[in-house]
Amino acid sequence: MLKIEISDQGCATVTLNRPDMHNAFDEELIAQLKENFSNIAINPDDADEIMVVYSNYSIYSLFHSKDGGVSWDKVAGNLEQNPSGSGNGPSCRTAEIIPIGNDTLFLVGTSVGLYGTANLNGANTIWEQIAPQ
Repeated sequence: MLKIEISDQGCATVTLNRPDMHNAFDEELIAQLKENFSNIAINPDDADEIMVVYSNYSIYSLFHSKDGGVSWDKVAGNLEQNPSGSGNGPSCRTAEIIPIGNDTLFLVGTSVGLYGTANLNGANTIWEQIAPQ
């Protein structure tokens, strides 16, 4: 049902294999994802928008999907020291997707505080610290 591959560069590829369910997210799939990721955030207004947190210092931390998990983009941006996720960037722990009118606020709780952005720009995303630990 769920296949996760991690490249030598630390990039996780998540493949959903439930064609009978059109790869729809349900409690079973969400439970399986939670076994593999530290946190999963789902947009309450659009269940196809998902952000997952992989809390590990040696691999990339944040991935985002707007198509129900068919494709994923790296979005940790300036929270990572190196593009592979290695280095001394903070440990990402939780995420939230908060719709506000026509905009969306993305939040990430880390080992050094709360960060937010309204603009995901792939690996070039700029996260601003909102609150310290």
